Amino acid sequence: MALTLNINGKIIEEPSPDEIAKSFEGLSKMKSFTLAPKIATAILARNEAHQVMATGHREAGFVLSHKDGDVDSEYVIEPGRDVEFDEVIRIFQAYARGEDWGKETFTWERRAVASRRSTLIRILLIVSVLSILAVAILRRFIAK
Repeated sequence: MALTLNINGKIIEEPSPDEIAKSFEGLSKMKSFTLAPKIATAILARNEAHQVMATGHREAGFVLSHKDGDVDSEYVIEPGRDVEFDEVIRIFQAYARGEDWGKETFTWERRAVASRRSTLIRILLIVSVLSILAVAILRRFIAK
């Protein structure tokens, strides 16, 4: 299964554990694309529905989240629990190797995520309803 590492917009396809560590080590040299200075976002994804994510600061720690097969929801680590920099690297390396990355050691809260797929489905439903209404209105005018 393909694996993609995205740290602040820098993409590495099929990263090795060493590449993951080097990418995280380079965070202090990278400019963040977020508004807050030195806040990093890292995503290690097998696909859109299976990924582990970390957002935070090298010194202050990271908030973890993950998707476990459902593109419309993600699980976020309990509030107030930050994960240390070295632990985030270890988690990403274990996830990349397909090993137990410690998911069971954290308490998770499920959150709904608006995915592209669900947005597309909503748009298609709205267009379908509007089309049906338009046909019904046209039939009334034509029948008169």
